[in-house]
Amino acid sequence: METLENEEFLQKWKKSNKSQKRVSIMDEAFEFASQKAFEDFGISQSSFSMEISKLILIAKECIEKEKINNLNFNH
Repeated sequence: METLENEEFLQKWKKSNKSQKRVSIMDEAFEFASQKAFEDFGISQSSFSMEISKLILIAKECIEKEKINNLNFNH
């Protein structure tokens, strides 16, 4: 299901440079990403790559927010 958030991500995906890296991931992570890729982007050749990129960017944003919150809390 394409949401506004996914539409914004798709625009970012289309404009960005991409790198390839062969990785191994746990089955649980693979199943989750595969299901989310189908839900978010449907069946396309790059759905899984888009979903992994999206999840990593979400994690990055959460980590950055946590660091900022910790800095603000410690001051």
